[in-house]
Amino acid sequence: MTPHLSGFTRNPYNQQRQAGQSDVVCDDIRWPFEIEVKRRKSGPFKKEWFEQAVQAAKPMGKVPVCAYRFDHKQWKAVLRL
Repeated sequence: MTPHLSGFTRNPYNQQRQAGQSDVVCDDIRWPFEIEVKRRKSGPFKKEWFEQAVQAAKPMGKVPVCAYRFDHKQWKAVLRL
């Protein structure tokens, strides 16, 4: 992801120091999602990743999304319908 693309930016805060912040930030207040992004070498999807998205979305009243990808695999997204 580029640092800034069509109103979206990567979170300017270091995630390890700022818990509860989304990885992707949109400057349009109508954007309904808070997105947590995970990139790993391999392994299974972890429920804790989605819980991070839930915790970040809750104060903003937005829809939590967890986008993740393992090396050499396609991107996937998890959200509640």
